[in-house]
Amino acid sequence: RRRRAVAQVVVRLRDVRERDRHVARLQRPGTALYSCLLNPDGGVIDDLIAYFFAEDWFRLVVNAGTADKDHAWLAAQRMGRAPNVTLTPRRDLAIIAVQGPNARARVLQALPGSQAAGDNLVHFSAAHSGETMLARTGYTGEDGFEIILPAMHAVALWQKLHALGVAMAGLGARDTL
Repeated sequence: RRRRAVAQVVVRLRDVRERDRHVARLQRPGTALYSCLLNPDGGVIDDLIAYFFAEDWFRLVVNAGTADKDHAWLAAQRMGRAPNVTLTPRRDLAIIAVQGPNARARVLQALPGSQAAGDNLVHFSAAHSGETMLARTGYTGEDGFEIILPAMHAVALWQKLHALGVAMAGLGARDTL
């Protein structure tokens, strides 16, 4: 069992913004759903997390390594099924996952003003604090946050977390949990 929080840069994820699309299972702002992109035969193309913020704003987080393929698939489906949907890749964002003992407290310390957004988040939900999105969609079984923020602020957040005693780990460390 870990004794302190660990931070990972989640380089495998990329954000795609979807507008004007209704997903039946996501009806309360801030809810999230882990799901899959499926081909016409029901085979899995990739996994993703969908966040619902408003009737005209969903955020899809897909694997960065396959983001171009995933975006192309979504765009092809959009053309035939929902031509009014706008997909916008967000390469200007970064994701840092902080999980483990005291993770939530350390994140809230590192992000002044985020306590109101982060305090009441339940598992598989998200909220915004300014330009930063806090989510509780981790799948390691540890408590913590996934933080989506402008990429230009990611290094500074990483350094603040480290100064607060959060251990830094590579993405492969998650596979040891």
